[in-house]
Amino acid sequence: MIKDFIIEVRPKQWIKNLFVLAALVFSRKFIYMESVTQSLSSFVSFILASSAIYMINDIFDIKKDRNHPVKSKRPIASGKIKCSTAWIVAVGLGGLSLAAPLIPLIWGYPVNGNFYLILISYILLMIWYSVGLKNRVILDVMAVASGFVLRAIAGAVAISVKISGWFFFSALLLSLFLALVKRRQEILMNQKSAHRKVLKHYSPQFIDQMISIVCAATIVTYLLYTMDRTSTFLLPVTVVFVIYGIFRYLYIIHQYGGGEEPEKIIFSDIPFLINLTVYVTFVVIIIIFNPEVFK
Repeated sequence: MIKDFIIEVRPKQWIKNLFVLAALVFSRKFIYMESVTQSLSSFVSFILASSAIYMINDIFDIKKDRNHPVKSKRPIASGKIKCSTAWIVAVGLGGLSLAAPLIPLIWGYPVNGNFYLILISYILLMIWYSVGLKNRVILDVMAVASGFVLRAIAGAVAISVKISGWFFFSALLLSLFLALVKRRQEILMNQKSAHRKVLKHYSPQFIDQMISIVCAATIVTYLLYTMDRTSTFLLPVTVVFVIYGIFRYLYIIHQYGGGEEPEKIIFSDIPFLINLTVYVTFVVIIIIFNPEVFK
């Protein structure tokens, strides 16, 4: 039973919540225990909230999932977990997600009440997505992208960091890029059946056009963000790693598929993983040892 619940909360998908920690890194607040505690508690909060959403989504999609070759094996679709039990667990996880942000109070650190506005907005948006938005062409990918952006904004709000406009748009465009790639792979895997009705409104050509636009915009906005944050060339040079990462990602999904599950690419492709590790290390070193690069 415990194994079934672990499958339902999708541990592999938790990596998406790393968006919450982006503000901690780029604001250089990771050198303060207070900010680290606030960020980590926010990260845990979104893990719990997203896990609750995954279960709720599977409850709503139970009939369609039973006709899917892979999703039919999930505990809720297969009947290993009853819907009534799943609802109780989902509500419990949602409650814990609202309690997690209070963890910093144990050490006397403040909690930004505005974080709850973002968290609740995320939960409501994802529920709305599960019950209707996922069947609306274009709005479906924008809703998914908005979920990532809300994570990034929540991370900034949790540590009381001013949100840069370029940071916001970089997060939005990167999230939209990932959502579009996922839709593209779903189409190519011939999942246009009743399982996901919205796919009949897309075509690989249409998706590829949107990906090209969003891909270029992501690189440009990230570069503008780094230039806005620094008075030297050090941080902007990290755009090289971003470009390689995006191109490598596109190479993998075009040559081998797999864009439907981004976490598999991140953990299984060695060049992509090395590039990501070097990028994060480079950014952290710049921020730690060269604080003067920031205006």
